[in-house]
Amino acid sequence: MKEIAFKNLTSAERKRKIVSLREVTERDGCAISSQKTLVYIVSHQSGKVRNIQKPEYHIGKTYDSITKEERFSLRVKGTSYVVQDSNLLKVDFCHSLKIDIKPL
Repeated sequence: MKEIAFKNLTSAERKRKIVSLREVTERDGCAISSQKTLVYIVSHQSGKVRNIQKPEYHIGKTYDSITKEERFSLRVKGTSYVVQDSNLLKVDFCHSLKIDIKPL
């Protein structure tokens, strides 16, 4: 059995876009749940870009030997810059991935 849920939320007022995909699968005696989320926030940038920070990575993994449950998470946060119609735009982003594996 496989379930998929897809969300695409866009807010022109807040200049934000959120894309989310959740998938639940049962395979080989395990329930595997994964969720991917992408968030983008756009704002106008005036002047020159002086300090470009490196993206932040957060990775976590846990395993419960009693219940045999395994969890993995990854989150990347950062900023990129885009030129569109001679306007400098700042794009803040956050990408996350969560995977849970549980025995049935």
